[in-house]
Amino acid sequence: MDRRAFLRWLGIGVAVLPTAASAVTESTDITVLTGGTLIDGTGAPATKDTTIVLLGDQIAWTGPPAQLPHADGARVLDIRGKYVIPGLWDMHTHDGVDETMTLPLHIVNGVTSAREMWGFDATHRVRDRINRGKLLGPRFTIASPVIDGKHSSWPTSTQVVTADHARTAVRRAKAAEADFLKIYSFLLPEAYLALIDEARKVGLPFAGHQPARIPVRQVIADGMRSYEHLYQMSLATSRDEETLLQRLVTTPINPTSPRAFWAVIDEVDRAASLSHSPSKAADLYDRMTRANTWQCPTLTVLRAVSSPPGTFANDPRLIYIPQETRKNWADKISLMAPSTPDAVTEQRRYFQFQLNMINEMEQSAPRSWPTWQPKPGNHNHRVRLDRRAAMSAIRSIGRKTLAANSGSRSSQWPESGPARTAVMSSH
Repeated sequence: MDRRAFLRWLGIGVAVLPTAASAVTESTDITVLTGGTLIDGTGAPATKDTTIVLLGDQIAWTGPPAQLPHADGARVLDIRGKYVIPGLWDMHTHDGVDETMTLPLHIVNGVTSAREMWGFDATHRVRDRINRGKLLGPRFTIASPVIDGKHSSWPTSTQVVTADHARTAVRRAKAAEADFLKIYSFLLPEAYLALIDEARKVGLPFAGHQPARIPVRQVIADGMRSYEHLYQMSLATSRDEETLLQRLVTTPINPTSPRAFWAVIDEVDRAASLSHSPSKAADLYDRMTRANTWQCPTLTVLRAVSSPPGTFANDPRLIYIPQETRKNWADKISLMAPSTPDAVTEQRRYFQFQLNMINEMEQSAPRSWPTWQPKPGNHNHRVRLDRRAAMSAIRSIGRKTLAANSGSRSSQWPESGPARTAVMSSH
C-alpha cells in the first residue's frame, strides 16, 4: 500500500489516535514497531505481539499485526522480546540536564519527561537546546531557584524574610520563565503568605517542601501542587500534631548550624509516626484529592537515608556516575543516615511507615508521583521499591506516566507535548 493510501487507512482505523492526524505532513516519517509487548500505562493487562505505528513522534495506531496493511517506505523495527511502555516521568530530579550523566541516563532508562527541582539559567539553556532538536534529552519542566527562609541550609537558595522579599522573588522567577515555584522548609508565615499571593497574581503554581512551621492542611488549602519526600506527612496524620508542631514553631534556628533544625524536623516526623491516626490520615488524603495536591515521595532517596552510610558504596550502577557526584552523595548521606544500631532500627521502622503511608494514599485516591533518579537507580529498581509499598508493577508504571500527565493537564504544569514511548528489554 502506498504512503497516501496507508495514511488514509490510519485515518479511518478504529484504533487511530486523533492527536496524530493533525501533525502529519507529506514528509512525516512512518515507523512500525512489531512483535513487542505493549503496556499502555492505564492499568490494562500487557498485550503481547502488538504492532505500533508512529507518525513522526506521534503514536498513531496500535493493534494486532494481522490488521495492519504493509506501508511502502515505512521503517519497520522487530522488537520481539521487548516491552513498549509510555515514556516515563522523573518527577523530582536535580542536575537532570547534565549532558554527560543524567541526560543519557534518563533516555536509556525510558525517561522522556522530567521535572527539574532547582532551576538555573544553565538549566533553561539546556532545555532550549533539547526543544530545538540540538541535544537529545527528555522534555523538562523547570522549577524556580529554591525559595527558603532566613538561615536556609542551602546558602545559594533565594532567602526571603519579608513580604516584599517574597514578592520580588516570585516576580524574578516569572521573568526567568520558571514553570513553578520551589518553596522550602524554613519559610516563615509572613514571607510564605506574600509568596503564594504573588504567585496567584502572576500565574505560577508552587510545589516543594512543606514549610516546617506552618500547618500542612493550611498549605494544601493554599494550593500546594505537590509535596516532596513525604516531609511532615506523618505530622499531619498524628494525634499529637498540635503539640509536635509547636515544638517546630518554638525551636530557634542556629545561624551557624542550620542543619541542626533539620534534625528536629526529622525527630518530629518520626515521633509523629508513633501516634498515627487513620481517621486523620483519611481526612488528609481527602483534602489532597479535592485540592489536586500530589505527593512525590522520592523513595530511592528515603531508602538511602534510612540505611547505614556506605550501604550503596559498591553499587555497580555507580560506574555511570562521575566521581565528584559520588563524593557529594556520600557526604550528604553521612549527614542524614543512621550510624548506630538503634538508629538504624528506628530509621528502617520509619521507612516502612512511609511505604505504608504511600499505600494508604494509593488505596484512598492515587496521590503519588514516583520518580526515577540515578542515586543510583534505574526503572526496574524503582518499580521494585514501589512494590514494597504494595503497588503492582503495572500500577507503578501507570503512576510514572499517566499520573504526571493528568497532573499537568488539570493544573498549571506545562502540557506534556507529543506522545513518547520507551522500548525496554525484558531483563
